[in-house]
Amino acid sequence: MTTMTCCSSYSSSSSSARARNNPAKKSVKNGKKKISHFPISSRIRAQSLSSPSGTSSSSNDAKNVSSGNKKTKNNTNNKNTKPAPRRKTAKSSTTDSDASDFDVGKEKEKLKGEALKAASDAISLLQSYEQMQFLCNTKEDKDVKEFTVPSTPVCGAPVKIFLDASKSSSLRENSKTWEEGVTCTVGFNEWQFGEAVDVEMTQIPETSWFECTLPGGELSAEAFEIEYVFKTKSGDAYENNNEQNFTKETMFPRKTKKELLEEEELKRTDKEDEQNAAEIISRIQTSIEERQEKSFTKFEKYERTIFETESGEKLTQGYATKQKIAWNKAQNPIGGFACSSLKAHCGFSNWMNGVEQVQEMTPIAPSERFPADEQNCWFEFIVQVPKFATSVEFVVSDADEVSWDNNESNDYVVAVENGNEAEDWLKMQTMLAAELKQKKETGEN
Repeated sequence: MTTMTCCSSYSSSSSSARARNNPAKKSVKNGKKKISHFPISSRIRAQSLSSPSGTSSSSNDAKNVSSGNKKTKNNTNNKNTKPAPRRKTAKSSTTDSDASDFDVGKEKEKLKGEALKAASDAISLLQSYEQMQFLCNTKEDKDVKEFTVPSTPVCGAPVKIFLDASKSSSLRENSKTWEEGVTCTVGFNEWQFGEAVDVEMTQIPETSWFECTLPGGELSAEAFEIEYVFKTKSGDAYENNNEQNFTKETMFPRKTKKELLEEEELKRTDKEDEQNAAEIISRIQTSIEERQEKSFTKFEKYERTIFETESGEKLTQGYATKQKIAWNKAQNPIGGFACSSLKAHCGFSNWMNGVEQVQEMTPIAPSERFPADEQNCWFEFIVQVPKFATSVEFVVSDADEVSWDNNESNDYVVAVENGNEAEDWLKMQTMLAAELKQKKETGEN
């Protein structure tokens, strides 16, 4: 064995001691690394409303049909009207936060009820062809090809769809449009939710307009938007807004498009985290035997013992157990020859999470086992081994973390008794996936 002084094991930095953290929109045409390592949870302790933006409103178009050109006198500006006195209310027994959450939910339900009623009322105002003719005539000068009542469909309520076939070049020039009629094909959530529905349209007499009603039962609370296109009943001609479809966002869906996209992205990243965790665990399992061969309960170099476990045996798994490791500073200039304090920077399972514990190293009083001479200058520190760790790695620095000893870039590796069973590895994988997810959510690298 080559004889060298312990000073040769000193290096100015320790690279190994540091953490080695090392639905497209479907358009209806013609109708239809390296893996980063993060902490293992052995140290972790047992630890929208989509308030609709916008409120429901009845269709002004439908109201105009009902009122025609009538004018009503506004009697609201009465100068003698006095404001109602403010009523005193008892203090709530709930916290402000609780009351706020309760009010939001209650207000949402109230608005939803009003929107459903307004939508149904708007549809009920359009029962006769005369009413629909009047409504469609108001669109003539606005170059409107299609519209809905209500203008923003409400989940759970019926919606009326209107089309001016004369403003569609493909339908206008096809004789079957006027002979057979038109069908409206309605889909939901970019044609991804449920089945598309064909609704037969009726031509409004003495106009080029067609209309149909999508029943409220078809407009599910899961639909954050509806898409629709028009075609002749025989399917010879289509109007699909230049292959862009006609699209309307809905009011009061269970989840908005943004929320559903975020949910899908979360599912995707969760699966990615699970795959990454599985790869990390697999790599640890395959390297255990090799790592065990490089780990020691007693490590000798330069014809002297450099470290050993206090028990003389492999360390045991279990964070609650505090175990001691003795390290020999003899002939090592780190911290100076008269230093009384050093630091041990510890990691586990081949630095899977980098440095996890930094422990103070204190001198050991001379004894028969740990004498004080040219070959012996002993310090000790405590380490707490996580449940699933298969080895303990550590490097030494001075108290100011300026000088380092990393065993010539090989680190010091302490043997751990591997008691992990198949179910333990599965738990470890699950906790690691959760930690990978938490790292992403907090923006940690």
